[in-house]
Amino acid sequence: MTRVGYTGSDYRIDVRNVIKNRNLEFKFDTGAVSTFVTIGALIRNDNEKIKANVKRAFEYYEGIGKTKSVFHSASNTEMPVFKVYAENVMVGDIEMPFFYYWLSPVHDYKRLLLGDDFVKYCEFYHLPDEDIFIKDFKIDNYINYNRNEKRSDCISQNEILEMINSEQ
Repeated sequence: MTRVGYTGSDYRIDVRNVIKNRNLEFKFDTGAVSTFVTIGALIRNDNEKIKANVKRAFEYYEGIGKTKSVFHSASNTEMPVFKVYAENVMVGDIEMPFFYYWLSPVHDYKRLLLGDDFVKYCEFYHLPDEDIFIKDFKIDNYINYNRNEKRSDCISQNEILEMINSEQ
């Protein structure tokens, strides 16, 4: 059973290996349609070189036709996003051979949201103002849902992080 911790205002769960050997704390967000990550939440040292690399990487991915969309924040700010996949990710105790999320190049808006494209495959229970317990995760349904996402149309998390951290 996987525990999603209640913080007093929202629910949080550790996700491992979205970035190799790092834990990231995602908000378990039943109100978010999709799993969403901003580049600002992934990068520790956000300097001008990194910002230029992010801009160059996203322009490159747009130019070669990677899967792209536009999301709107709660304040209705538009954010361009690209579909990214990561391999061998752990969401709490749930092993994910492939984990899909939408990545925004926004630096100053740090968000890690585990949205309904993940949550809807969780069988869970909780009481008000207490932790959520995931009893079962329908991994086959998650894989089928994402089956139409050709990995060749998505960005590999390793590839984009390599481009962002390059010396060029």
